[in-house]
Amino acid sequence: DDTRDAAEIRAFSHTHNPRVWTEIGTGAVEEWVGLRDGSGALIAVGGAERHPRGVPALAGIVTATSLRGQGLGAVITAALTRRALSAYGVCTLGVFSDNATALRLYARLGYRTGRAWSSRQLASSV
Repeated sequence: DDTRDAAEIRAFSHTHNPRVWTEIGTGAVEEWVGLRDGSGALIAVGGAERHPRGVPALAGIVTATSLRGQGLGAVITAALTRRALSAYGVCTLGVFSDNATALRLYARLGYRTGRAWSSRQLASSV
């Protein structure tokens, strides 16, 4: 829940991916999917936001650093994708271009690049 579980999701996300971009706890994420270990600790999480055009956009997909490479990110992504496709017939996501692991995962699950962009810091003229 984006309200009830916001503190836990935010702490987990920022611990295991300091670059997480998702606006956790603001209501932007309409649905969260998470995995917990036997003790109840969060080990992977991801959400679906509403893109301005009305379709779901996956966001904040994070796996515990010590458990990466075991398919947990794929489980989260596939679950969110299935839900979006079932309800809307489409699903989108964004990813930093230097995140090769995520890019391979998303390609394996059938995602294709629709748009790519770059950002750069402008040199100061002062």
